[in-house]
Amino acid sequence: MARILIYYPSNKRSNSIETSLFKLRDRGHEVFFLTINPKGDIHEVIESGNIPAFGYRDWETDRKSTRLNSS
Repeated sequence: MARILIYYPSNKRSNSIETSLFKLRDRGHEVFFLTINPKGDIHEVIESGNIPAFGYRDWETDRKSTRLNSS
């Protein structure tokens, strides 16, 4: 199992990004999602699929509460 961070610039929904994230998760990978923009619609969809999703401005605060920090 790999730990994968997906970076996507926009906080707008993208069917191809959402599908790719869920496929990676379903294959057993630990997936994280990050955008340069604050949280938006795409974050809600991704988080509803049990994938941690962050906006860049939220990253410093939120990363402390995830397993992304652990080795």
